[in-house]
Amino acid sequence: MSKATPQAVRATRARLYPREFAASRHGAEDVDDKIAYVAVNRLVLGRRNWLFTWLDEGGARTGDILSIIATCIAHDVNPRAYLPRVVHCIVHGWPQAKLRDLLPDRMLVEHPELYGS
Repeated sequence: MSKATPQAVRATRARLYPREFAASRHGAEDVDDKIAYVAVNRLVLGRRNWLFTWLDEGGARTGDILSIIATCIAHDVNPRAYLPRVVHCIVHGWPQAKLRDLLPDRMLVEHPELYGS
């Protein structure tokens, strides 16, 4: 394991669970690593499969999809409900000027049925 790996895990934990890790940054209490382990494990569970994304373009696309899924999880949005809704909106002519309205946190305000991961 390289020296950068623990730093990357800490950065991912802080990004996915900022409230849980705020206390540990201030030294007020010790935080259980199981929360972070589960969050990171969700994304990298199939990492051996990601080796076969063919070329660099496939890896970039896989990274994009995992980034969207991680954002959904961080905002308590169900990715399985969110992705089809966003694809439907884009396919049916969503205005490019309003693409930010398709972000998970903004979609959750308009569509509370997307809540829950």
